Amino acid sequence: MSKAKICICCSEETDKTILLHKTRRQIHQLCYDCAVGYLSPIIKTMTSNIRRHIKTSCTIKCPGTYHGNMRNKCCKIIPVNSSKLVVNEDFPLYIDILRIKTLFNIPNSILCINEDCGNVLEMVGIFNKITCTQCNTIWCNNCLAEPYHEGLSCLEHEIQTQDNDHIKYLRELNNQGTLKFCPSCHVATTKEKNQTGADVGCNKITCTTCGIKWCWLCQKANIDYDHFNSNGKDPCSNKLWLGTE
Repeated sequence: MSKAKICICCSEETDKTILLHKTRRQIHQLCYDCAVGYLSPIIKTMTSNIRRHIKTSCTIKCPGTYHGNMRNKCCKIIPVNSSKLVVNEDFPLYIDILRIKTLFNIPNSILCINEDCGNVLEMVGIFNKITCTQCNTIWCNNCLAEPYHEGLSCLEHEIQTQDNDHIKYLRELNNQGTLKFCPSCHVATTKEKNQTGADVGCNKITCTTCGIKWCWLCQKANIDYDHFNSNGKDPCSNKLWLGTE
């Protein structure tokens, strides 16, 4: 049997601890019970943030000792993704800590959006539509919408589903016809207005993102000036400059 170790929180002797760090005089370690109680909410919050692409903090503060004159005086910050944090495989939070280390140390790795899954995926290429290889959850890696908003841009989906002040404003612009979306790549598009509120440009739009030409009035894709031909039968006939002065 290995030599008993002393937990800095409960002062109990145990042969199973997780090593946080060492000082000149002490070894700061926690028994499994104290470690689980202290680390569980921290690891849960950290994992939730990573799931939402927030990787601003990957550290824990040493809890110090709960006893004596030096109570809670330790200010040591320990990176969770560091090899210095020693956690054995039989520790209840071992998989959770290993998952965080993996997500921070492997570029382009992401965590499944499903909170009941925990699968780590490595991104290859640039794709927004993600399918978990373990639970088959499908979501948008850009806006984190689940299920994936097939056929809609993230902003179009938010206008349809969200209700904050910013989205309400954009929804109003969309309903008024001031904000529209490219029929090909769905990028948000507006037309420049003059001081009187009239459109500055004509109704033939060239998307600055995908390059497709489309009609501002009917949003038909792959058009050219003949779409507005005065002798044509198209509903937009002779309306190239409609809405302008």
